[in-house]
Amino acid sequence: MWCHLVLLVPVVSLGLFFVLPWPAALGVNALLTAGALGIAIPGMRALRQPVVTGREALIGRAAEAATDIHDEGLVRLQGELWTATADGLRIVKGTPVRIVAVRGAILIVELMERT
Repeated sequence: MWCHLVLLVPVVSLGLFFVLPWPAALGVNALLTAGALGIAIPGMRALRQPVVTGREALIGRAAEAATDIHDEGLVRLQGELWTATADGLRIVKGTPVRIVAVRGAILIVELMERT
C-alpha cells in the first residue's frame, strides 16, 4: 500500500512552484520525478515476472535419481532430496529424470529423453 506513495511524489512536488522560483522548482521537480520513475519502472517490471515458486515451477525441471526408483525413491533437485515415484517405471540411481507432476510432496518423474 505504501509503495504507491512513490508515484505521488511528482504530483506533491508541484507545490514547490508556489514556494521556489520557477527554474529552481522545475529542477527539483525533475529530479524527484526521475527518482520516482527510477523506483516505479523496475517495480512494475518485477510484478510482470512469471511464477518461479511452488508446484508450477517444479514441473518440467530436470533432476537426478539419488536412489533406485521402483515404487518410490529419492531424486536430487538443486541439492535437495525429494521423494519421487515413476508410475511403474524402474529407474536406476544416477539416471537423469524430468518432473512431470507433483502429488502432495511427492514428485512424479519420467526418464529424461536424450538429445
